[in-house]
This record gives sequence, structure tokens and C-alpha cells, in this order.
Amino acid sequence: MSRLAKLSLVTTVLTFLAVTAGGLVRATDSGLGCPGWPKCYGRWIPPANAHSIIEMSHRYLVFFSIYAAVAVLVAVLVWHRRDRFTLGLG
Repeated sequence: MSRLAKLSLVTTVLTFLAVTAGGLVRATDSGLGCPGWPKCYGRWIPPANAHSIIEMSHRYLVFFSIYAAVAVLVAVLVWHRRDRFTLGLG
């Protein structure tokens, strides 16, 4: 499995987990578990209640999903610059 395939797989898994966590946020009414951004009640680590932990976990998963997606984009542009088929997929 190539580096790009591994990175794409990690991105896919992170995105799936972020979407699933978003559903959990909605199902548990945890959307206002942390009113501020990027911190939760002024702290990086949320208070020890379920709604705050669910909301911040979702935020962190989304952050890492975006980071991984940008890494895939950069990898395609750097590693496969001359491969027109790979560049054409986007």
C-alpha cells in the first residue's frame, strides 16, 4: 500500500468518525456542551461532564479530519505532480 493510499485511508476513517461523532452530538443534545471556540469554558480540556466531552471530541475529530484532508491534497500535489490521472480525480 502506497503512502498516499495509507494517508487517504486515515483521512477516510477520521472523516467517518467525525460524522459519527456529529450524529452523537445531535442525538445527545450536546451541541451547546461547549459554548466557546476554540476552547471549552476557557480551557483546552473540557469539564468532566458528558455534553462537554462529546462536543469537544467531535471538534477535535473534525480538526484532525481537515488536517488529514489537507495532507492528502499536499501529498497529491507533491508526490504525483506529473501524474495527470491522479490530479484529475479532484
